[in-house]
Amino acid sequence: EKQAMQVEGVKNGTTYINKEEIKVFVNELAYPLYFLDFETINPAVPICDLTRPYEAMVFQYSLYLQEKPDDECSHYEYLAKTDGSDPRISFMDQLIKECGTSGDILVYNIGFERGKLEKLVEIFPEHAALGYLTPVEFLLKYGKLTPLNQSQFPTLQQDKNTNSEWYSLVLNVAS
Repeated sequence: EKQAMQVEGVKNGTTYINKEEIKVFVNELAYPLYFLDFETINPAVPICDLTRPYEAMVFQYSLYLQEKPDDECSHYEYLAKTDGSDPRISFMDQLIKECGTSGDILVYNIGFERGKLEKLVEIFPEHAALGYLTPVEFLLKYGKLTPLNQSQFPTLQQDKNTNSEWYSLVLNVAS
């Protein structure tokens, strides 16, 4: 059924929004909500211990925090220093401090973010506090079928205003 809707959307240039699926997903979220996205670099020559050539290494994140349903989002960010220190340690320290211990962390691509966090926890087990992620990609798979490529959806690295509006749209559609 979902594939047929997707084919129909591509043929006709239409978008189908399943408000009920989105409502179920959003109503199960626990506040505060954290909207997380981070970036990696893949240096040919390893720049830190315990890395290999071309291994994806975190160096930046953008985090939006919404304490309660009607609150505005606060923005936090991390960008690695270029002083020769291992950015992964300060990345995890700051992320754990800013994410707290309750609520849901939403990400665009759970496989990517969870994979990078699991690798960091494997290398630095003392930073194992972030074990909970809720995939925003659920909405892309179950809540909205569109002829657009997923890469055309707004993400945190593109524009914070566009992204905030997109999250607001998702939350408003569900209410």
